[in-house]
Amino acid sequence: ILCIVGESGAGKTLASLHIQNKLGANVICSFTTRPPRETEIEGREHHFINIVPDPNELLAYANFGGYEYFALKTQVWGDCTVYVIDEQGLKNLREEHGNEYQIFAVYIKRSWSNRKKSGVSTIRLKRDTGRELLPEGEYDWVIENNSTKKNLFTQIEAIYNEVKNK
Repeated sequence: ILCIVGESGAGKTLASLHIQNKLGANVICSFTTRPPRETEIEGREHHFINIVPDPNELLAYANFGGYEYFALKTQVWGDCTVYVIDEQGLKNLREEHGNEYQIFAVYIKRSWSNRKKSGVSTIRLKRDTGRELLPEGEYDWVIENNSTKKNLFTQIEAIYNEVKNK
């Protein structure tokens, strides 16, 4: 499992959708109890629901911003499954399923000003200030996403292919 982590607006979903569309990656579309944002489409960013299944079915679970986010074990398949997840979810995934799956993590970081310029709301930016951040040493890769989409895509493709071929 290749976990993609980063703050709101860092490019996590963009990177995951790129490798899904270009390389055919199995990208977990997580479930959430929060309502969709204006630009979000059901089944692309998340499945928007109002129930949480039995804990034995869960691959990962997080409560963030008053909403629940989770993925199911049945969503993991193929040579490399990609999962956009937060720091706490990554820690839990490693602790609870590290013996079942090889888990790799990439952190995508982007400056506050670039996230703001790309349309991330001030509410989401402020919400991120309360997140538990992991030291960069906890990640297998760190991508600095402050230049072009092409640069982000080149880096995430290389990481995905490296994990897929392990």
